Amino acid sequence: MAITAYDYPVVRLRAGREYSVLAGHPWLFSGAFAALPQEIPPGSVVDVLSSRGEWVARGHLNAHNSLALRILTQDSLEAVDTAFYRRRIQRAVTLRASLPPSVNAYRLVHAEADYLPGLIVDRYDRWLVTQFHTAGVERQRQEIVAALQEALEPEGILARDDIRARDHEGLAAGAASLAFGSVPETILIQERQVRYFVDPWHGQKTGFFLDQRDKRSCIGEMAFQAASLLNCFSYS
Repeated sequence: MAITAYDYPVVRLRAGREYSVLAGHPWLFSGAFAALPQEIPPGSVVDVLSSRGEWVARGHLNAHNSLALRILTQDSLEAVDTAFYRRRIQRAVTLRASLPPSVNAYRLVHAEADYLPGLIVDRYDRWLVTQFHTAGVERQRQEIVAALQEALEPEGILARDDIRARDHEGLAAGAASLAFGSVPETILIQERQVRYFVDPWHGQKTGFFLDQRDKRSCIGEMAFQAASLLNCFSYS
C-alpha cells in the first residue's frame, strides 16, 4: 500500500514484525522497531513501515515507553484529525444505542475496544467523564473534547487525570478538571429500577463501576427472593 501525502514522521519495523498488526493487534512494543527516533515528541502520530518499506499502519508513538505504538488506523487514506475522532466517537455512540432506555450511565468509549487507544469516556446522564491514559490522546485532547461535544451535546465534560497509568507515558497525574461546561458534585443515574448517586469528581475510577451492571441486576433479583443476603464486596 502506498504512503499518502500526509505529513507524518515515519518509523520502520524489523523484519517480520508487521504480522501482528496486520492480524489486528493494536500495539507494537519498542523491540519491534529497527530504530525509534527519540526526537519525535511522545504522542505524535506516525506512519509505520515494514522492513521492506511497505506502509503498515498509522498510530500514536511514544519512544520512551516499552509499549511504543498504539494503532489508530490501517487505512493510509485516513488522517488523524478532528474528523477522525468524530467518526470513531459517533460509531461508539451508535453501538451504545442498543442499551435499554432505562440505562442512562455506561462506558461510551472503551479505548482499544472502540479503536481509540488510551481514551476512556463514561457517560453519566447528561455529563461525560474522561480519562486520557496516553501521550497520544493527551496531545489531541482538544480535538477529542470537540468531537464529544458535537456527538453528544453534554452539559459538561470532566477530565479525570488522577490515574497512575499516565506515569508510564510521561504525563503528569493531577486532580480532576473541567474540560467543558460544568459537572455537578453528585449525579443521579439509573439502572433499570435502581437509582444511584455517583461522585464523578472523587469516586473510584470515573465515579462508578459501570461494567458491573449485569451483576448488580442479578444480585438484585437474588436479594428480592432471599430472606437475607450478605454482600462482602460492596462499593455501592
